[in-house]
Parts: sequence; structure tokens; C-alpha cells
Amino acid sequence: MEFDKFPKYSIIGQMSVNSTTSVFKAIRISDELPVVLKVFDTKRMNENMTYAHHFEEDGVVLPVPKEFVFLGKVQHIDGCVKMLDIINDSSNGKWILVLEDLEENGYINLAKELTNSGKSISMSAVSWIIKEVIDVLLDIHSIGILHCDLKPDNIFVDFNSRKVKLIDFNLSQELEQNHIGVIPGCTPDYAPPEVLVQRRPWTEAGEVWSLGCTAFVLLCRRFPFENPYLAAFSSPVYPRCALETSENMSPGTNTNVLFSMSKRPAFRSFGENALDTNDDIRLSPKAKDFLLLCLTRQPDLRPTLGALLQHAFLNRMGQDSLKSSGSASFTHRSAIMVK
Repeated sequence: MEFDKFPKYSIIGQMSVNSTTSVFKAIRISDELPVVLKVFDTKRMNENMTYAHHFEEDGVVLPVPKEFVFLGKVQHIDGCVKMLDIINDSSNGKWILVLEDLEENGYINLAKELTNSGKSISMSAVSWIIKEVIDVLLDIHSIGILHCDLKPDNIFVDFNSRKVKLIDFNLSQELEQNHIGVIPGCTPDYAPPEVLVQRRPWTEAGEVWSLGCTAFVLLCRRFPFENPYLAAFSSPVYPRCALETSENMSPGTNTNVLFSMSKRPAFRSFGENALDTNDDIRLSPKAKDFLLLCLTRQPDLRPTLGALLQHAFLNRMGQDSLKSSGSASFTHRSAIMVK
């Protein structure tokens, strides 16, 4: 793809594409810094996807992608991707965000990890990952911003330093803004019923639901609901109960009941072979209780993110470090505007 006003970067290849954006890996020519270019097609963007922004150096006000505005507000938060520049390619109707290349900095995308690793993520790892994500969300909420699209695709993890970074603020909203008449954007499999079906604005409680769906996917390697549009009238199918074997028990502990999904029929999942007969997925009672709380149907009854930080599943101190086996296959889910 050719861009005007684009001499500073050399494009390596395309990473992803959807109806309004294309994402490329690139190199900044001046210092050979690896970067990610997120290109917005203004001809395909509606008014809900842009904000009027005043560029002080040029003295002009232009409609820019919402993500540029929200990323600018969270740059001081360590757990958010860093934005290095913005380019206005007006002759081609494009805005280009220049972002840090997290993969080159040692981070792994969770969706890609589930797809390519050939193994699942341990409960102990999911525990600290979710705890770190909550910390980032609390920082974002503290400045009046909701992410509104939390899912494995938008979470990068450094397993060595145990740090996470969130990306994709394209659907973000201001916490206290009046959203009456605005169609909320979301990814259906991770969106709460009040947003997906009732079309109510996103809230902190909605982020808790998305967190629960994300944790469910990381732990079970499938989506919690066969049909997310019926989530308000159905319950997730959790793995069956099974006794933890002695080889998986921590020294000095009693036998604990774990929730196991072994040789069960395949549910709607990330791929045709995501749950085959060799699967042996287990959940500890703490993990299941955490999911139950996050996926409470009524938003006003869900725990706050601050309360979830105190949950036993996120404060396991090395307990229940039972790791699932088997291969994982993942299907990326895209955001939509609820209609």
C-alpha cells in the first residue's frame, strides 16, 4: 500500500485488516526502530469514530480517529501501548498512528499465543495476567476512560517481567460522557448483555464482564456462551468436576475438587480441533468462583475491579498451579457497532 507523506518509514508487511483499519509492521528509517503503523481509512469511518482535535502547531481543528485522542490521554500509564507519532495522509483519506512494536520489545499477544503455542496457559499465569490487567484498567478508569474492547487480541504480555500492555482504544469511551443515542461498539463474545442486547452505554461493570470472558477464554480455550446474544438468559458451561490427581497436587495439601473438561463434546470454540478427545482442561474452585462473579448477569451485582483484586484466585501465592495440556486453536473476534 502506498502513502503520501510517508517517507520516514519502510513497511515490512501487513499484520491485520478490517473494514476501517489496516495494521502494518514497519521500520523507522532514521534510527531503524521497529514500529507498528495503524492506518485509518477516513472514507469508511462514521462520526462516532472520530473526535475534533486541535493541532496547536498548525492552528487547525481536524476530525481524527478516536483512538488517537484516547491514546494521548493514557500515554503516562505503563500498561498502555505507546504512541510515537500521527500522520495525516489527507490526499489518500488516511490517518496513520505510529505505535511501539510490542513484539520487538519482548511482549506476546495473548490471542496469538493461544493460536500458535500448541499449549494452553496455566491457571497460575492467568491469575497474574488478569491481576495486571485489572491494575491497568483501574488506572484508565481513574482518568475517566473505559476501554470497551477487552479481549485476548488486545492484551500483550511479557512473561519474563510479568507485565501487560493493552492496545486498541478505537472503541473507548469517556466514563462520564452522555452516550444517549450513540450506538456502542463492542466485540460480541466479550460484551456484556446490557451493551450487546440492551444497547446501554459501557460502564465499569461492563469491563468486569469482558474481563470474565477474557479469563474464561484463557482458562478454557473456548467462549463462555454458545450465543453471546443470549447470555442474559443462559449460563456458561463450565468444565466438569473431577478429583485432582496426586501428581498435580501441591505437597502437603488435601485432595481438592477441580472442574475438568475431559473428553467432552466440542463447544463453539477457537477452531475445529480446539477441544478434541485428548483435551484435559481443569478449573480450580477459586478460578470458577472468579468467573462466576465476573459473569453475573445483572451489572449492578457484579463486583468492582477493586474488589476482584482481593479475590483468592488472584492471590493464590503459587497454589493450584495446575496446567492444562493439549493444543489450542484460536479464532480472532472483531469489534462491531451494535445495531
